[in-house]
Amino acid sequence: TSRMVINNQGNVGIGTTGPQAKLDVTDNTVGDSTTYAQFGPTTIDASTRAGGIKLFATAGVDSTWGIFNDNAGPAGLTFEYFGARATAHLAGTNVMTLLNTGNVGIGTTGPTDKLEVSGGNIKVTQPSGTTGQVQLVQTGVSNWLMRNIATSGNLDINTGGTSVLVAEVTGATANTLYLKQGNVGIGTTGPG
Repeated sequence: TSRMVINNQGNVGIGTTGPQAKLDVTDNTVGDSTTYAQFGPTTIDASTRAGGIKLFATAGVDSTWGIFNDNAGPAGLTFEYFGARATAHLAGTNVMTLLNTGNVGIGTTGPTDKLEVSGGNIKVTQPSGTTGQVQLVQTGVSNWLMRNIATSGNLDINTGGTSVLVAEVTGATANTLYLKQGNVGIGTTGPG
């Protein structure tokens, strides 16, 4: 059997005799231990070489993205937008970083938490009639929800399914804020 095929359209097939793209790599081996492609330096030393992939697209203007194993900074993957095609690694705009610790940075190359966003906002959007929420969980201790209630548009902060703080909305204006239970302390940590 053929190990590699180049068809009359210039497509290269590895593991297939009918490549459907410029490079088509197929493997029918059972299991998940196969490496399909490797990119990077040929030696391991103290240099800061980075292996990576550039993806080009043209719609009147070059649009180039790069994914790199960045050895120049914290160990991890960097996703860069270059714009023009003739650019080098770290010459583009860093869009996202995934460190080997599992931390993800958007707008930062050195995230110190599981998700760190710098220079922008985070938006949670749900279809009309659906409650959008952000959940904060400390395993075995507490479970807090901050929700935008679908039926009213009110902001509800609750724990264990019990509302603690509610901001009521009339039209597009939040006009009432109240505690559902407990006391409010101003200048004291033990309100009675």
